[in-house]
Amino acid sequence: MVMISITTNCNNHCRYCFLTDEYNKKNLYLSYQEVIRILDWIGESSRVCILGGEPTLHPEVVRIMKVVAERYENYTFLTNLLCNTEKLNNIIEVAPNAHWLINTTARDELRHLLIENMKFLQQKKSFKKKLTLGITLINDYDYDEKNILNLIELGKNYRDIIKNYRLGIATPFHREKFELLNYDEPIKRLCKLVKEYTPDISINVDCGTNSCQLSNNIMEHLEDYNIRSIKLDYTRCPGAIGIGADKAIAWCASIPKDFLMINHYSIFENYAEAHRYFKIKINEYMDKYQKYCKSITNCQNSDCKGTCIAITEYLRRQNNCE
Repeated sequence: MVMISITTNCNNHCRYCFLTDEYNKKNLYLSYQEVIRILDWIGESSRVCILGGEPTLHPEVVRIMKVVAERYENYTFLTNLLCNTEKLNNIIEVAPNAHWLINTTARDELRHLLIENMKFLQQKKSFKKKLTLGITLINDYDYDEKNILNLIELGKNYRDIIKNYRLGIATPFHREKFELLNYDEPIKRLCKLVKEYTPDISINVDCGTNSCQLSNNIMEHLEDYNIRSIKLDYTRCPGAIGIGADKAIAWCASIPKDFLMINHYSIFENYAEAHRYFKIKINEYMDKYQKYCKSITNCQNSDCKGTCIAITEYLRRQNNCE
């Protein structure tokens, strides 16, 4: 997948966001012409995700989504859904087959927009089961609990349009301190609520290579909840290439921004060449450092084949390891 950030601007302030405040404040936009050049560079062999910042803040988002829809069968629109309903409808009209990923905590003063737009989507019969609700944990139990409850409430009220929940575990690379903490309890809590209130909606776990942050027996607990789609993959992450509104290209959104990052996507002839480059670099890195995490944390997780490169690199820097 190629993730194209068409703007750095955002109208929300989610604590789990993988983008730094400095990035959001740059006030950058990819022009429509630049997006076309990027799509030409990508070609037709990859899935595309349009995001930001918040993509609905881009003045030409409707035009951009129209050309994405014309070129790709599989494409995703990642938004916080905090926009006016007219713009929302215009995007749906030009990109009717988009899969929508709603990632938001919706600040209290903006929550009315989220509810208004969810009601609007519920009324559109063509929108049935086209939406994924993103739930991202940051290892702050009170915060996670509130976020989970808010999104489960949306699931209960608008289940006709929701395809699944997408559970993510944040890797807060822009924090000064990072610890390998246990996410079992909020995940078990989430699964219990899903079974109780929305058993017809499945859960997919994003970035399962963060398995070092889960206990070895978490799957035993999850099986008790009879969840239809829990995916914890203890293999290396397939990852995604991201192109920012500053035209820089990087591997995986959660990696520190000066790591596995090139300052302009056009350095590579095309997406295939960029993908080969990053895969080679990742394999070299993991062959060298995948055991590092275990050595400094005394990790006993025998299933893990090496944690994700974002966590490994962060821990290396945190511990001043060469």
